[in-house]
Amino acid sequence: MTRAMLISVGSTSEAIVYTLKQTRPSCVIFFLSPETKERVPAIIRALDFELKGFDQIITPSAELLWECYKTLLDQLPQKLQTWRIEPRDLVVDYTGGTKTMSAALVLATIDLGCSYSYVGGVERDKGGIGVVLDGKERMWYVDNPWDDMAVFERKKANLLFNAARYAAAKMVLDDICSKVSPQQRPFYETWSGIVHAYDLWDRFKHKEAHHLLGRGLRDLRLMASSSDSLQRKVGQLDQNFSFLSQLTEGKDKGLLVYDLVANAMRRADLENKYDDAVARLYRAIEKAAQDRLRAAYQIEPSSASPQAIPATLRAEYLARYSDDKGRLRIPLYACYRLLAEQGDGLGARFLDRYEHDLKALLGERNDSILAHGDKSVREERYRELLRVVMDFIPLEEEKIPRFPDLEL
Repeated sequence: MTRAMLISVGSTSEAIVYTLKQTRPSCVIFFLSPETKERVPAIIRALDFELKGFDQIITPSAELLWECYKTLLDQLPQKLQTWRIEPRDLVVDYTGGTKTMSAALVLATIDLGCSYSYVGGVERDKGGIGVVLDGKERMWYVDNPWDDMAVFERKKANLLFNAARYAAAKMVLDDICSKVSPQQRPFYETWSGIVHAYDLWDRFKHKEAHHLLGRGLRDLRLMASSSDSLQRKVGQLDQNFSFLSQLTEGKDKGLLVYDLVANAMRRADLENKYDDAVARLYRAIEKAAQDRLRAAYQIEPSSASPQAIPATLRAEYLARYSDDKGRLRIPLYACYRLLAEQGDGLGARFLDRYEHDLKALLGERNDSILAHGDKSVREERYRELLRVVMDFIPLEEEKIPRFPDLEL
């Protein structure tokens, strides 16, 4: 049983009647030319079942491809809406009509995710090269061609994801989901969810990303039992999921610094956005100091009590950083001075590097158009700052989370 058919009509109607008797659709949309529009009543009378409804699309010319194609583009969406037909429920039969009408029919519907049918035959007149003889028809049913065409769209999704365009990659996968057959859909829905998780992660929405990636991993494991390539992907995703799990649990505060550095590397290496990358590195430097003050000295940098500040710095910090409530809002450099005053190695390393190279590098960040100036950060300055950050905090290269390459 077929929900609906879109079928082209030509000079003969036997093949069309045969198709309709085989598929027995509830609704039919006939694609006609001015010369063939009078055939519809005879076709309907010849059926051995009752249609619940039918409609017509008439092209001004059966021989002009653009006219046929444009007519279908203009009228088909409204017809489908009127009859409440989903593209996945539509079978397109291009047997009848001119070759031009058949070509236009396929071109106008190929992106909808329909199925197709065609009536051939085992015997033809004119020595085997004419029309199919009555009673010798054979129907060829083509399942949704998007099940195969999706391979090309998958490559597009791969390219977008691997260029850090995660939301765009998800849109491609969602579009594939809307067009492939139901049995193919779970694979793309799973990957769409996984890609969405990485998009959320890239935007620092860690809890939502953790939830979605966990769900995607669960579904992918079920699919991977008979696929070595999927099992390898599960292994890669597992590493990222483990990092996200630790990050969202909040037990290791230093992981957010690693995540900021990883994000900076994606901005620079995948998108050449060095201003964005340096902004994230600046925040990583600031976060490292803030985390150390909280964890080791119970000092909250955004609202510190004056009594928590060593006497040697208290008067200066009160004069410079106190708000109207008498709390201290301590900026980056002052955080590291405070750490150094406490005898902390992180603060000492920062001050040691500051005059040597950090002052100039952070100054370039401050002059960036994304901070307080109107300059663009150069790639080499980003690379220098990255090396310094890795060295003085210090960070372990193997702990930086790496997004996988998508290879669907």
